[in-house]
Amino acid sequence: MTIRRLSRAVPLTALLLAVATSASAATPGTLPSVTALNQKPKGDAVDITYAYLPMDGRVQIYSGDPQARTNAAVVGSIDLTAGDHRDFKVQLTTAPKSGERLWAAVNQAKANSTFPGSNERAKQSFKAL
Repeated sequence: MTIRRLSRAVPLTALLLAVATSASAATPGTLPSVTALNQKPKGDAVDITYAYLPMDGRVQIYSGDPQARTNAAVVGSIDLTAGDHRDFKVQLTTAPKSGERLWAAVNQAKANSTFPGSNERAKQSFKAL
């Protein structure tokens, strides 16, 4: 294969990979998930790296113990449509203190509870730096 033919094949391969990835992300039965990393909040907002919702819902930010959910309080929320969401912010009611542990959870909009069949990927603990 010549360099000329190879250079034409690479963009086509990248396009096919992108289409395949998008199609698999929207597959029915995909469980909800959220990814949030330790971060220095910007003002009174936190960054969420990724969230997938199988149907319309919301990402809620809690303070308190994510394991026992004791003293858990919703400190921020954003409504999202079904599908993939990347690199977005969630406004908080108050700025978290340095070292405070927060957690993000993907929930149903109407019932304000977890999606049926949710697992650990539907919540993510992270720390305010």
